[in-house]
Formats: sequence, structure tokens, C-alpha cells
Amino acid sequence: MEHERIPPKTPSKNAHIESFHAVLEDECLRRSEFEMFAEAHEAVLEFINFYNERRIHGSLYDLSLKEFGSSKRWTGKTVGCEAVIA
Repeated sequence: MEHERIPPKTPSKNAHIESFHAVLEDECLRRSEFEMFAEAHEAVLEFINFYNERRIHGSLYDLSLKEFGSSKRWTGKTVGCEAVIA
């Protein structure tokens, strides 16, 4: 994976991660109050695992990322940030 910097104040060039951050905030961080940084860190790690392994994604034919990655719909190729669907 290659790190790429985008110009400041251009969220449309980074829409996929902006969307993930919104989901993380809505489904994880706003639902709890944390007294310690370690608690918030653990909650985020658990949410990321849930997001990747079990959370249903409408844009992936109502599959989790894990299910979609192992399905026959995924070709293993990407074009920019978009998955190539067979």
C-alpha cells in the first residue's frame, strides 16, 4: 500500500475514508463515553474488526467486507479506489 497525500480541504478526493470516519463516529464513538484514552482505543479496534468482519455493506451486495473479499463477485483488482466487479 502506498501512502498518498491529498491537498488540504479536498475531502472529495478522499471520500472513502471520509465515509468510514463518519460511520466510525456515528456507530462507535458517539454511543459511548470514555474516561481513558485506552478505553476509546480498544472500542475503535473492536469496531474496526466488526466493520471488516461482520458489518453489512449495502454497496457490497449486503455482504460484509470479509464475505465480499472471498466471494466470486470480487476480482481482486481495483481501479483507483473502486472495486472491479465481475
